[in-house]
Amino acid sequence: MKNILARGGVEFIAVLLGISGSLWIDKNQEFRQKNEQEIVLLNSIYSDINQTEMFLESRDVAFQADSLWMNYFAINWENMNIDSVAIALSKQKPFVFNTLFFDYREFHPPLSSIEMIMQDGSLKEIRNIEIRKKIKNLKKKIFFEFF
Repeated sequence: MKNILARGGVEFIAVLLGISGSLWIDKNQEFRQKNEQEIVLLNSIYSDINQTEMFLESRDVAFQADSLWMNYFAINWENMNIDSVAIALSKQKPFVFNTLFFDYREFHPPLSSIEMIMQDGSLKEIRNIEIRKKIKNLKKKIFFEFF
């Protein structure tokens, strides 16, 4: 009788350890997957920020040129000859006139990852509250300053 109880106790402990071990492994695997997902999200955001910085640097020259032209037109608007404007613009690269008057307001920094994270609710996957706040503030700042 003691032998049966001992054997049953050992089997019970083995089953208990097996279940506990598998639950622990599942929990660790879930935690690891969340960490990996968070890393992917943060890398996407970092990439968007870097691309936006490069975009801004490349657009800076164009913005300055547009600003110079707009200042020139604003100062000389009353005594401006349309032909002289056409001549001045024709000395520039092709389509400068179009870019100056129609496309200069177009500003679409590459923020697809940040927009996706905000829209699909992935932001909650980022555990660091400060990073979440900064992402929300960045999105608000970009939206209100540029659009």
